[in-house]
Amino acid sequence: MGGLGFKAPQDKEKIKMEIDSNLMGRSFNMPNELMTATLTRESPWIGVGVSGSWYDYHEAMEAAGMDFYAVPQEAYTNMHDYMPVSGSEYPVVVPGIQVNVRPDKNEILGVVSSRYGLIQNEDAFSMAQPFLDNGGVIKAAGYTQQGLYFMVLRLHNNQILGDSYHVDVMITNSFNGAFPCAVIMVPTRIVCQNMYSRLMGHKDNILRYRHCSCVDERMGLMKGALGNVVAYMNEFNDTLQLAASNQLEDYQIWHLIHALFPYPQESKQSATINRIEEQREEFYNRYYLADDNANFKNTGLGFINAYYDYLSHREPGKKMQNSWQDRRLSGMVNGQDIKHKLIKEAIHA
Repeated sequence: MGGLGFKAPQDKEKIKMEIDSNLMGRSFNMPNELMTATLTRESPWIGVGVSGSWYDYHEAMEAAGMDFYAVPQEAYTNMHDYMPVSGSEYPVVVPGIQVNVRPDKNEILGVVSSRYGLIQNEDAFSMAQPFLDNGGVIKAAGYTQQGLYFMVLRLHNNQILGDSYHVDVMITNSFNGAFPCAVIMVPTRIVCQNMYSRLMGHKDNILRYRHCSCVDERMGLMKGALGNVVAYMNEFNDTLQLAASNQLEDYQIWHLIHALFPYPQESKQSATINRIEEQREEFYNRYYLADDNANFKNTGLGFINAYYDYLSHREPGKKMQNSWQDRRLSGMVNGQDIKHKLIKEAIHA
C-alpha cells in the first residue's frame, strides 16, 4: 500500500482503533435492500429508456424510439457583407464540420468533424442478431440526454465465487462523437446489479469501432463479438479470484477509502468537508455492513464490491432524477469517475 501516506506498523493500531470507534455505536442510514440482500437494486440502465423482453432488435429499437435514420448535413454560418451598398448577410459553409440531423423531428443530434463516419442505429444494433440467434434476449434499450444510444442483451447466468452473474452484452452507438459504436461485455452481479466490466478496466471486454470513413469495411469485424464472450468471462473470473485472494486489513481499507474521498486542498468550507464525510460514511456502510458483501470482507474483492455498489447506486440529487440516471449510465459506459489505480491496488496489493 505504498504511496498512500501511512507509516506501518505505528499507525496501524491507531487506525484500527479509529475504525472500531467509528463503527461501534454509530447510527447508519442504510437502504433496506443493503441489509436484507434482496434483489431490488437495479442495473444502471434501469430508468433510462425502456425495459422488456425482445427477440427482434427492430422491435426493441421501435419501442425505444431509436428506429430512425440520421442525415449528415453541411454546417453553415452567416457572414456579413459590410460594404456600404448592401450590408446584407449570406451563408457560408463551415469547412471540416458536419451536422448530424434527425429529419423526422428536425433535431440536431451532434456537431462533429467531417471525417466522422455516421453509423445508423440499424447498422449498430444489427450486431444484436448473433446473440439473439444463440438464445439471448434484449432486456433494455434507449438513449440518454448525453447522446448515448444503447441496447442490452442477456445471454445466460454464470456462477463465480458463489455469486450469480448475468452475462449481459451492451451495444452502443452515438451521433455526437461522445460515445463509440461498440459491443461491451457486461457481467452483472445479480445480487448487487453492478456493471463490473467498466470497473475492472478489462481491455478485452469492449469491441469498439471508432466512427470514421471506412464504416462499411470494418462493421463486419464487430459481428464476431459472440466468440469473445467465453474468453472474456474466463479472464473476468480469474481477476475476481485474484481480488478475492488478496487479504486487506482494516487499516488498508481505511486508507483506500480516504484515497477515494480525499479532502480537497483548495477548499476548507464546512459544506465540502461534510459532503466528503457523508461519502466516506456511505462507503463504510456498504463495505462493513452490507450482507451481500459479508463473504468478501477484508479482501480486495470486498472493497471492489463496495466501491462499485457506491458508484452505481448512490442517491441522485433532488429534482434531478432523470438527468442523474442519464449521466450515471453515460459516465459508466465511458468509465468516468472510476479510479482504476485504486482498483488495481485492491486486486494486487
